Amino acid sequence: MANQKDTRSTIITYLKDKFHGTDTVVAYYYCDYKDPETQHAKKVFETLLASMAGQSPAVLALLETFSKKYREYKTSCSLETFREMFLECLDLTQQTFVVIDALDECIDRADLLKELLCIIHKRPKLRLFLTSRKEFDINQSLSLLPQLSLLPSDVSPDVSKYVERQLNELVRSRKLKLRDPKLHDEIRDTLLSKADGMSVVQSNVRTYADGMPGFNGLNANSMHSARR
Repeated sequence: MANQKDTRSTIITYLKDKFHGTDTVVAYYYCDYKDPETQHAKKVFETLLASMAGQSPAVLALLETFSKKYREYKTSCSLETFREMFLECLDLTQQTFVVIDALDECIDRADLLKELLCIIHKRPKLRLFLTSRKEFDINQSLSLLPQLSLLPSDVSPDVSKYVERQLNELVRSRKLKLRDPKLHDEIRDTLLSKADGMSVVQSNVRTYADGMPGFNGLNANSMHSARR
């Protein structure tokens, strides 16, 4: 998959277009490896619930009632409470799609997976789509659910387009100054070989940049990881 933002937009746009004009709710969350605040199970549920509330007046009313209660008692919600709230909100929607991207970046993903599996068991009508790197604990937890693995050959064309686009943008913005035009192809080919058809990781960008003449002004943050 190429640019993470492009991937998210494609999935969400597809679902919203397909179910436009219906009572279907589409909630999305991205565990950002660069932002520790997004890597907690409670934050996942908070954001998903807020997204659902923005699409369903009934869900909004329910969450306002919950919120008022917890403000009065000055207490915070436990993960189990978020799960129960989520279950009640699902009962107020005709159909709900939940997309959680980069699950492997969640710090307490074991707890998150436990609650998600409980929700799926109790509300089988929920349509849940998870993306993740291949991690043993995640595979084991989700072993009874349908899974699809992407091979390097599946994503190589997308990664190639992404690298080319990013390089062109860096050159255009003068964040990457090439004294020799041939360096463009060499940089691209090296990054793709390091990616092995998968993600262009920042460590590869930085390592190659540090040892390559003509890379003045390149910052590793200028290129975003495309997830596996």
